[in-house]
Amino acid sequence: SEALANARIIRYQDSKFPNNVEYDKLTDINLGSIHWREKEQARRMIWIAEQCEGDILDVGCADGGLVNFLGGAQVKYLSYVGVDLDRVRIDKAIRSGYPEYVNFFVMDAAYGLPFKDQTFDVSTCCDVLEHIPRKIGINVLHDLCRVSKKKVVITFPISKEYIDNIDHVFESSLDAVQEFLQPIENGWSINTITEGNFALITLNRRKK
Repeated sequence: SEALANARIIRYQDSKFPNNVEYDKLTDINLGSIHWREKEQARRMIWIAEQCEGDILDVGCADGGLVNFLGGAQVKYLSYVGVDLDRVRIDKAIRSGYPEYVNFFVMDAAYGLPFKDQTFDVSTCCDVLEHIPRKIGINVLHDLCRVSKKKVVITFPISKEYIDNIDHVFESSLDAVQEFLQPIENGWSINTITEGNFALITLNRRKK
């Protein structure tokens, strides 16, 4: 209901990040004197949150930080499901005291998502797919599209500074990312923007 959605917004008004901030207008004044890497991540998370609505799936959610940004962006979301293979981070998220419509599960998306087709309005998978082999990552992306009614949001690091990270299996240059997305083009419109060291991508399901 609208009243419940408004209550959810109020629940996260105490976020340290600003409300109703437009991504391209975010400045040092908005975020204060935090480290530039944290500032870049905050800008990215606010953009991700602004793409969300309704029932949300967050794959590779870590400790659920996106939930706080959903409130900061005043997103009227109905439910949030976060999944991650890191049990320690999921346990931390569960202990954070989020409301009952926010849920977390230990899950490895590489083995498939156990949800019915178009269960969620929006699925996100941000700064995750570069950590798994390209072929498996494509399977994960197909699965994200399968469970999403409206939109899939993904981000990749594209600068050499980030790509050379020892934990990154897929070398996600901008050209490599665009090639990675090609198998998904049928039935989806793809929009890619670059901001700093990252590619920010939305896949929108085409109406039949």
